[in-house]
Amino acid sequence: MAKRKDGEDTRSRILKAAGAVFGEKGFHAATHAEICRRCDANSAAINYYFHSKEALYIESWRSALQSSLAHHPPDGGVAAEAPPEQRLYGRVRSLLDRILDPDCIEFEIANAEILNPTGLLVEVNREVIEPLQRAMRALLAELLGERVPEEEQAFCEMSVLAQCFHVVMRLRFQRCT
Repeated sequence: MAKRKDGEDTRSRILKAAGAVFGEKGFHAATHAEICRRCDANSAAINYYFHSKEALYIESWRSALQSSLAHHPPDGGVAAEAPPEQRLYGRVRSLLDRILDPDCIEFEIANAEILNPTGLLVEVNREVIEPLQRAMRALLAELLGERVPEEEQAFCEMSVLAQCFHVVMRLRFQRCT
């Protein structure tokens, strides 16, 4: 049976609105009513497509991540055979582009989850985020050499990520003042 085009449009609108609401308010404070207002859909549509608030939360983050990664590929457009320094630049650039893109809301959802954990995003994290982390660690291991212990490689990864988030927070703070 073919899916109706207007049904896919409604589902997409719900996901986008839900992602925005979950990013702003977190899972617990977000309501079906607010999500419905933002996407001009009714609560029955949310229940029809997602069956529960929990499923909607999970799918909104998955959808936000997939959209963000489609617009800003993790490799930053740098070829796999490029030198490791260039590949690291591509990964860092992609991460910064994703964080700074106002249409990419996965970080807002993730931040809300960090502030008030639900445990609902574990599977999506395993499917999407962990492979990105493994790729970054492998690249850093290649750059640092095999003699550098895994613990130091992990510290380097945290340092790279922290610097990306620090730059973004500073830029966002400057915009607010």
